[in-house]
Amino acid sequence: MEGVDGTPFFVAMQKHSETLALIETAAAISLWALSFVWIKIALQDMSPVTLIVLRYALGFVILWVAALWRGELRQMNRGDLKGMVILGMVGIVLQQFLQVNGQVTADASVAAFLASTAPAFMVVLAAVWLREPVGGWQISGVLLATLGAGWVAIGGDWAALAHGHLANPGNFLVLLSAIVWAVYTILTR
Repeated sequence: MEGVDGTPFFVAMQKHSETLALIETAAAISLWALSFVWIKIALQDMSPVTLIVLRYALGFVILWVAALWRGELRQMNRGDLKGMVILGMVGIVLQQFLQVNGQVTADASVAAFLASTAPAFMVVLAAVWLREPVGGWQISGVLLATLGAGWVAIGGDWAALAHGHLANPGNFLVLLSAIVWAVYTILTR
């Protein structure tokens, strides 16, 4: 079977699937990046807690309907509920509380940068808790990410940090939210 241009059908479908995957990935990354701007805008009109509750109430309703429609709730084991609640408290409640409260004073671009350091913390936690091997490139990446995040979090003023002063406490909260997200991710394994 051939496509319009003479390309075998399965090759054409694979290219279509790869293109769709790239579009979906770009959309997910863009929405994640824009969320920091949207949070900053929303915080002008509501408190951090109100924003978090509204955001997750909407998400809950949408995901609940989707799970019901797909029949996925029947697969849920009651024994898993306690673990799911604990994970939700760490990965959703605590992480979002830190991130959104940090964004009260942190710039959206700084918050996005600091939140993106979570993978570096995941490498460290996976090595410590899960005994996963860590290579030289990973160590270099973690060190570079840590220095960069530290530099951004303190506003480039190492001397102030030495005296216990933070340029913006919100930056610290967002950075802490990245660490909490890394803990959550490791706990889900």
